[in-house]
Amino acid sequence: MSIFKRRHFKYDIIIWAVRWYCKYGISYHDLEEMLSERGIQVDHCTIYRWVQFYAPKILDKLKWYWKPTRGYSWLTKATYQVNRTNLVIFQYREVRKDKNVPKDKLLYQKDAENKVATYNNRKYKTQFKQQLNKFIDLHSEIQASTYNFLKELTWGYGIAQSITYKLKRASFTGQIAWFDTDSDNRLYLHEKSSLHSKAIPSVNKKGIKYYMLVTYKPTPNWRIEAKYSITWHLEETSIGSGQEEIDGNTKNTVSLQLIYRF
Repeated sequence: MSIFKRRHFKYDIIIWAVRWYCKYGISYHDLEEMLSERGIQVDHCTIYRWVQFYAPKILDKLKWYWKPTRGYSWLTKATYQVNRTNLVIFQYREVRKDKNVPKDKLLYQKDAENKVATYNNRKYKTQFKQQLNKFIDLHSEIQASTYNFLKELTWGYGIAQSITYKLKRASFTGQIAWFDTDSDNRLYLHEKSSLHSKAIPSVNKKGIKYYMLVTYKPTPNWRIEAKYSITWHLEETSIGSGQEEIDGNTKNTVSLQLIYRF
């Protein structure tokens, strides 16, 4: 028999009041006013009886959700200086933690032990930096990621190539990247940005990203920086959600910065 059977008020009203009391510690009088503003007339004494009767039962059902989780994360990095102008970097990172199992993947709805499972995420990264001459620098990067959860293995990868051309008062940096991954294997590709800001944007799904960064120093005190980037998501019809949703599969970003040093 349902614990809400034969109650004068609907169960969602009772749950709403008990949840707000347990989570935010709102007084019974304040809850009475909040319900009254929504057109529901309930005496604070009734809310008190709801909390005393239902709160222990609800909290007991949520013990699995608040159960402490365990895990570890570690990273190793190796650098090899081939010669004065060539540098190779290898990096490996592994994360192994517990997380809640989605409802559609629960084996038994009433079995609390099946509501938390362990995932394993491994990320591999290789970077190659080369200085061709005093004007041109190259930076190549390859990343891969695997994600194993509930015996389901997914993976993704990203490849990026950038070139920097330096003059006495100006420098030009361009990069093109190709990525094919999902949200669980989200990658963070290295990207040059304007002064005093570090850009390591994440990429997921399938697409191409390109950016161009121009820096110009007309005088020793003044510095002008402009950056333009564009991302194509090849298999999407929209990007983002809510107020940040973009209608289409292309995202453009423009930034301009003027710096004066005293």
